[in-house]
Amino acid sequence: ARAKKRKHAAERFFPLPRHQQRTATMDIVSEFRKSYGAQPKVLRLIDVFTFFSFITGILQLVYVAMVGTFPFNSFLGGFLSCVGNFILLVGLRMRINHQNKEDLKVSSETAFAEFLFCQVILHFTVIAFIG
Repeated sequence: ARAKKRKHAAERFFPLPRHQQRTATMDIVSEFRKSYGAQPKVLRLIDVFTFFSFITGILQLVYVAMVGTFPFNSFLGGFLSCVGNFILLVGLRMRINHQNKEDLKVSSETAFAEFLFCQVILHFTVIAFIG
């Protein structure tokens, strides 16, 4: 009876055999790569920069966890710069994406100008925070 319960639980969590799971995962990955490759280069460049900002923030958190927070204002300034940059890039990506054009009704040039203005404000704030 106990072996049947284990088998039943395994079937519940893994409904497909292992070779079919790999095939399904490979299909998902290949479909993602194909559809992502159809995105404009500008959006892919924004995605790379967003990923870089995210990784930089994670590395700063790891550094602070390992070394300490002696220049705390410097850590906060750098980390908030990464977080703010990430948020501004996600907003820019949403506004430039052609699938959102009819919902947002903003031209790409206006979205980029607003992004640059917010970046200047963000970095002046970070510089003033650091001292």
